[in-house]
Amino acid sequence: MRVRCVALQGEGGQTVMGSSGLAIGDEYVVLEVTVSAADVNNPITYRISRDHKDESPGIWPASLFEVSDPTIPEDWILEPSPADPDRSQRHSSKFSGDFWLRYFDGDEQARSTYRTVVGTEPVTLFRPVGQAELDLIEESDYKRFPPRLPHQPIFYPVATESYAVQIARDWNTKDAASGRVGYVTRFNVKGSFLSNYQVQVVGGSEHREYWIPAEELAEFNDHIVGTIEVIHEFHGDS
Repeated sequence: MRVRCVALQGEGGQTVMGSSGLAIGDEYVVLEVTVSAADVNNPITYRISRDHKDESPGIWPASLFEVSDPTIPEDWILEPSPADPDRSQRHSSKFSGDFWLRYFDGDEQARSTYRTVVGTEPVTLFRPVGQAELDLIEESDYKRFPPRLPHQPIFYPVATESYAVQIARDWNTKDAASGRVGYVTRFNVKGSFLSNYQVQVVGGSEHREYWIPAEELAEFNDHIVGTIEVIHEFHGDS
């Protein structure tokens, strides 16, 4: 299950505590859904993994998100919260019982289990491309990115949709080599593979990207889950 952040403030207009770790427009993997019969302000909350290396998955009100992929993993179970009988939780069977208590107490077995579960989840990335690159992606049935050119030693997928939009709209549309058109592509990569690379911050907090050496792009393509989709299109002056 995946959700997209659409707000950082609650219904009263106040910023939700801890929401600085979120970014509007970004997608996140839901690890657990909790329903509370007693909490009228936040009856539903999500425990979220902010990225594949997030060692401190937080809990946020469901009202901050919209569901982008409602698919529930097959191993999820429903059980009462071990700390509060008024709460019911749905999560992986591997997270049952007192798992989260053990996890945050530093239990290494629980930590290992968490890394395994999160590592199997695909990570959503984005890439702004011009017309020539999109044509080559289409030739692969939207399954692979084309090899880098000799003067392009690094492949740069980005972590946020807003960053990809900024590049496609403000740079690709002014670039003759891009055909003065910019597209934003979205795709998923296996988290276990992506964990081999560090997130690089190249400006503001939303300017996060991965640096994939050109010679490793073929292997990167092998770990794309599903297809590459185009979600935005921008045109400059011809």
